Amino acid sequence: MFMLDLKQLLFFLPLLILAASLIPKKWKSAVLTVGGLAMCAMSGWKLLLYAVLSVFFGWFAVRCCPRTLTGPYAAKARAWITISILLQTGCLVLSGCHLLILLSAIQAVICVIDRAHGMLRIPSLPQYLCYVCEYPRWFGLNPTDFETYLSAQESRRPFEIERFANGLGKIITGVFQIVILSRPISLFYQMIVEPQFPQQLSFSDGWLCAVAYYCFLYFLLHGWLDIGQGILLVLGYDQPDGYESPTFSTSLAEYLEKIWKPMRTAAGDIVGIPVPSAKMPAAKWFFATLVCMLAAGLIFSDSLLCGLSWGCAAASVLLLERIIPQSFRMKIPKAVRTVCVNFIIILFTYALFGCNANGHASGILSLIGKGGFALSSAALYALSWYWVELLLCIVSLFPLRRLFAAMTRKYAILEKAGTVIVPVMQLSMLVLCIMYLVASGVY
Repeated sequence: MFMLDLKQLLFFLPLLILAASLIPKKWKSAVLTVGGLAMCAMSGWKLLLYAVLSVFFGWFAVRCCPRTLTGPYAAKARAWITISILLQTGCLVLSGCHLLILLSAIQAVICVIDRAHGMLRIPSLPQYLCYVCEYPRWFGLNPTDFETYLSAQESRRPFEIERFANGLGKIITGVFQIVILSRPISLFYQMIVEPQFPQQLSFSDGWLCAVAYYCFLYFLLHGWLDIGQGILLVLGYDQPDGYESPTFSTSLAEYLEKIWKPMRTAAGDIVGIPVPSAKMPAAKWFFATLVCMLAAGLIFSDSLLCGLSWGCAAASVLLLERIIPQSFRMKIPKAVRTVCVNFIIILFTYALFGCNANGHASGILSLIGKGGFALSSAALYALSWYWVELLLCIVSLFPLRRLFAAMTRKYAILEKAGTVIVPVMQLSMLVLCIMYLVASGVY
């Protein structure tokens, strides 16, 4: 799930982004491309080789593919699309399905398809290399087609202190969420599960693990999105804040809408996955929901049967919520709806991800008390070590950023104090991250 290990995240990536933000505009893409290839090289020379092969195969297929899907060249165009998919799949499989090669493969195939539809001129090899291997751009879920990518390079803003500071602050916030919130909670979860495997977890242990795993995934996702948006700000892209805290959602549809919001461009514009939206007609919405849920189940589950079962169950629950009249749902108190939404999300998250460590059946059965109800000694020991981190995670689930912004608008003195408080807090978070990693033996 990580694109970089923590050392690269704290040292290599900041230096790369700093260099790319300070140099002239015409060299930014080249620096980011070299940095992207260096990210591959840090994971081994084989990964770098597969990245280079993916780029070459993609560029060669674009050059050979006819610019039409009609007439006498239609069969040849379809053949090159098929060849491109097979070659990129081969590179992806040989790399062990590494995420960076997946990104290269997606863009390579999309370029060939755009070429076959007559929407892409043949790029030069350096241009294509920069387009595919500018991996830091993907941290902010900012993939585009090739033509849009070229125009975006021209519209990049020059270096600005305020923009750089805002971007740096978001990067530090993201790192804090990964290092201080997500990572310790994953260790907390393992301390409960591993000593008891393959025994049945108790009711209390099961729900404690469910909440812990939800927090782990929530702050992992939120942290990477903050890092990505910070990177795009530093590099001169205009990128709105795409993440809105879903914790106080009053419906499952609202919750997922907020989660999917930053991924809508990546899923819809690049790979063509229909991302569900409340504005869709009912039939199209259900198809999009089913596709997304099945895709999540198949990607993250340990087995084909479990993934399909989870995807169908999740889509069915969402469909059931949509069938229930809104007038009936509005009669239920808002606090009750919010609690129910988070309860269902935690349950389904644990069923998909967390139960993989202890078996789907045993993990789910523990939530209904089949293994007893008392906290185990392993859970008590884990709580004695990580209760502060767990409490901090629960507090951080609240939309603190939005609450602080509302208070600054209401009280002028807080707005002035925020110019000092916010940088001090961000610097403190960075220092705390480094201290934590040193104390935990990462360095």
